[in-house]
Amino acid sequence: MQQTSETTYRLFDYGRPLEMHLDDRVDVAVLEPWVPHVGPGIVEHGRTILVEGPKFVLERWIGGDRMIRLPHGETGWLVPVRGSGDVDGVAWQAGDCLSVSGSAVLTASSDADLLLAYPGDTRM
Repeated sequence: MQQTSETTYRLFDYGRPLEMHLDDRVDVAVLEPWVPHVGPGIVEHGRTILVEGPKFVLERWIGGDRMIRLPHGETGWLVPVRGSGDVDGVAWQAGDCLSVSGSAVLTASSDADLLLAYPGDTRM
């Protein structure tokens, strides 16, 4: 995902006669030291965070049985890439897309490869 911007603040332009935007650059500068964001990755066996915020979280799961616990009122989307199984008794197979709300029991074949997306900026 990306967001385009037509904003350029020039500090140096190799002799070309363009505005340098020095005051604008100083106005938007963050003066605190940069702290890298802890990146997504494996959080437990069979569960990898691919994207975490700011608008949604995307997880990748391997097969097996587990609980899906979404915050009250939130809907998540389960996209099976490989395998088959069911969520609260609703059968699915690779290529389907299921919406899930609240808590649900997920049963997935051992060869399953699943994506789960849900709104928010923090993993559940």
